[in-house]
Amino acid sequence: MNKKIGRTILFLFILSTVLFIFTPAASIKADTINTIEQGVKNTGQKAGYPTDTEGLPAKDFAASMLGYVNGMSTMMGLLFMVLTIYGGWLWMTAQGNDEQVSRGKKMIIGACLGLLIILSGRIIVEFTIRNLPTSL
Repeated sequence: MNKKIGRTILFLFILSTVLFIFTPAASIKADTINTIEQGVKNTGQKAGYPTDTEGLPAKDFAASMLGYVNGMSTMMGLLFMVLTIYGGWLWMTAQGNDEQVSRGKKMIIGACLGLLIILSGRIIVEFTIRNLPTSL
């Protein structure tokens, strides 16, 4: 039963990928794109977001995304601190219990590895966002 479901999902994924690749993007008319852009501009203006003279968002995409990335990095840094403090607490209060000492050490090492992964991801995302072409 599981193989049948897996094959069905794989078939649907391959079919949708092939259809996406071979569907000509030129078939989308320019007036359709303009209609969508105008709708987005109207929605932003009516929602009260700051816009420039053309109705485009006043805040750049890269600046917005970097704000989100900074917020998530701050939250993950706080999680790192909590895990490190808890691991240190376990280690210091072990009173000779080798199992608790190893658990505390593993928690601290895991938190440090998590911080390394988070910082690496942030560097990659920030580099990618800052180097996006401005035409997007």
